Order: sequence, then structure tokens, then C-alpha cells
Amino acid sequence: MSEQVGRAGFHAVHTKRASERGAILDEMMRELDPDAVVRWAARNPSIVVADEVENEAYVNDCSGGFRRCTDKQEVLDYGEARLRRVRRKIAAPKVDPATGEEKGGTTTTTMLVTHLPKSLCVEVPDYYPVLYKKGPRKGEQKLDEDGQPRYRSRWVARDKDEARRYFDDVGEIIANHLSPGGHDGILGRDDQYSETTPHAQWLLDAFADDPKHDGSLKAAGSTFWFAHKGRMAELHQRLKDELIARGWDISPDFDEKRHAYGHAKAEYGDIEDERDRVTERAQRVVDDDAKLNDWDDRLRDKRDALRDKEEALDERERALAGLEKDTEETRTRLELDTSALDEQRRAFEDDEVPRLRRKAVTEGAREGREQVTKELGHLEDTRRALESQLRALAEHEKRLQETPQLFDEFLDRKDKNGRSYRPIFERFVDQRLAQFEREHDVAGEMTLEAGDREQFIRDGGKTLGAEVTQLKIERERERSPGR
Repeated sequence: MSEQVGRAGFHAVHTKRASERGAILDEMMRELDPDAVVRWAARNPSIVVADEVENEAYVNDCSGGFRRCTDKQEVLDYGEARLRRVRRKIAAPKVDPATGEEKGGTTTTTMLVTHLPKSLCVEVPDYYPVLYKKGPRKGEQKLDEDGQPRYRSRWVARDKDEARRYFDDVGEIIANHLSPGGHDGILGRDDQYSETTPHAQWLLDAFADDPKHDGSLKAAGSTFWFAHKGRMAELHQRLKDELIARGWDISPDFDEKRHAYGHAKAEYGDIEDERDRVTERAQRVVDDDAKLNDWDDRLRDKRDALRDKEEALDERERALAGLEKDTEETRTRLELDTSALDEQRRAFEDDEVPRLRRKAVTEGAREGREQVTKELGHLEDTRRALESQLRALAEHEKRLQETPQLFDEFLDRKDKNGRSYRPIFERFVDQRLAQFEREHDVAGEMTLEAGDREQFIRDGGKTLGAEVTQLKIERERERSPGR
């Protein structure tokens, strides 16, 4: 294995929407959120989930350094505080009606990626399989010219303390030469050791101190990053020169094209891997701007969709509560009507039937029979109408009992990413149970038995509330037996 040459550089992605910072940090500081780790590992096969704990997130400490970050919101809050100091209105990009593309607007945010030089790493050969990423064979492992499965190496820091010192030096160079706002303009940083090569990601804003207005900031991204045609090459060279001056083993004149030719057959796989990586990085540069612009819209749409689903579930719960109330009222009304009908029947049989029979004797059997038949027919019509109402009530109760099945069918449906809505509903139930415990002063004391959670979902806690109240009364009686 030949000695690796250390190289230094950076990859920069700019955006004009400050609202995209949340999406950037979701990937950049994913180790702070277990759900984000799972989500991004599914998208990026280079992520080694077991090593995510090695990653280190930092936020600007407002004192010329960084402190460890435990929540990406700390970075967002620091950036928002600086946005509020921008004196002039930040212009949003506008859509060109001719092309449909966004143009103009103020650059607000930059993400930089700097890799640890391979001269500071240890190679782990044949760690990742080389896969087809597009086409009909996507996901299949590639083969070399001899038909053997191809693998690519992983590079890990040979000394994590040394890697941290390297990224600290890079941070100072960025603050002095690559950040429009100096160190204050670096919102956060994340040192990542869980992918193919150790690297640091830096989130910068594009604002500098306004010399004409003390305490205010002004937009400086365009003039800083795009001052002239060779500006980016100039900044790359500045980073490399500063690192060499600080004693790091960085090559000042490494030529990738020259070193990509003339290799022996044994090095064929390494050459192909490097070409794949170069192609992927070039494509990523092309895709990143569109992807970052699209992230915020997609995240906002998903947030709105989740809010709509939550509101629909709340409305469904309110409708069920109303149906239960209406059913109980209808049942009570029908029971009263049935009781009244029974009273009328008994009164008719006790009083009216004998009277009509006497009337039949005195006024003629025929007329009396017709009157009895008429009255009995009226009672029979009333009975049939009441039975029809009872059947309708039974059918209504049957539909109400089937509602949980409809809930289950809805909650087990999958969104376009194949994820179920059930976890959202279950978290909502857990929140309602916690609220129930606080309202009934039983927080930390209540243990649900089999069927209690399902009953809580069906009646919103009515049955469980009655049981808790009865249990409190019984306990009070046990404590005061003489009362």
C-alpha cells in the first residue's frame, strides 16, 4: 500500500433562504436525534450507525470559541439572533416566469465541508461494497475486470485528538479568511467520524459588521464569495497555505489528473473507486442547490400534512364523543317512551278494555269490537314505530362499535415513504394519558391493566376517570374507618 498524500480543500454550498438551515442541521447534526440517524442512514449507505456516537456537535459560544451542542435549536437560535441585527431587509429570490427558476435575492447561509487529510487517517480496506447507484442494476455490487466483487476502503482518524486539533485549526482559518462575518459568522460545526472519511461541516451566515451602524450587520455573501472569477481558487489556496504554515502534512501541488493515469492492473479498483467518488461529488455539487431549495418546501408540506392529520384525528375524536352522547340521549329517550307505552297499555287493558266491553254490551257488540280493534291498532302502530327506532339505535351502536376498526385501518395506512401513521397516534394517546394523570393527581401512580388503554381511546378517559374516582373514595374510607 503506497503512502497517502495529504490534501486540503473545502466544498461550499450557498443558499438564499435562512429557513433551510433547519434542514441542513438535520443531516449535519443528526447524532443529536436518534430518529435522524435512522433516517439519514437509510439514505446514505456510507454512514456507520454504530460510530454516530463519535460525532461531535458544536455551537458558537459568543466568546471567540465553540461549546458542545446538545440540540440543533441552539445553532438556529444563535443564527436568528444575528438575523435580527441585519439592518437592511433581506431580499427573497424571485421566480423567473420565463424559466421557472429562482433568481436574485440575498445569500444568507453557506455550508462548508472540510475533510481530514488521508495522511492523518488509517485505511480500512474493502469496508464498503461498490454498488451501482443508477439504472436497472441499482443496488447490485459491481465487479472488477476479473469478475470479482469490488469493495472500497474506509478511512478512520489515526488519532482523534490529532483530528480535533486539525479541525480546530481549520476553524480558525475559516474564521480569519473564509467567513464574511469572521468567527461570529460561524453558527455551528460538526466533526463527523461515522462515514467514509472523517470530515467537519460548518454552517456560516453571510453577514458582516456594518461599519456605518454600530451593532448592526449587513449582507456580505455575494461580495465575499463571488468577488471575481478566480475567487474560489484563491480561497482554496489560502486554506492550503495556512495549514502548511501551521505544520500540517499537506501537499501544495497534488495533481489528481496526472496521478490518475499509468497505474498497474493491481491498482485498477482503486482508480475506478476514485473516479466514482469524483463523479459523485461533481454530481452532488450540481444537485445540492436544487436539493437544499427543495428541502424547506418538502419539510413544510410534510409538517402541514401532519398538522392536517392531527386536526382530522381531533375532529374524529370530537365526532365520536358527540355520537356517544347522542346515542346515550336517544337510548334514554326511547327507554322513557317504552316505559310510557307500557303504562298506556296497562291502563288501556285495565280501564279502557273493560269499559269498551261494557259499551259493547250496552250499545252493541259490533260497535264495541270496532272501537277495541281501532284502539288496539293504534297501539300496534305505536309499538311498530318504537321497535323501528330501537332497531335504528342498535344499528347506530353497531356502527359506533366498528369505528375503532376504521381507526386501525387508517392508522395502519402508509404514506408515500412507507411509514405508518400509528406511531403519531400512539404518541398522541401517551400525551393524553399523561394529561389525564396530571388532571386526576395520579402522576406516576397509575398502572394500566389489560384493555385499559383501548377503553381510554374509545371513551376519552370517561371509564378510567370513574374508576380512579371510586378508588380514591375507597382509599379515603380505609384511612378513616370511623367516618
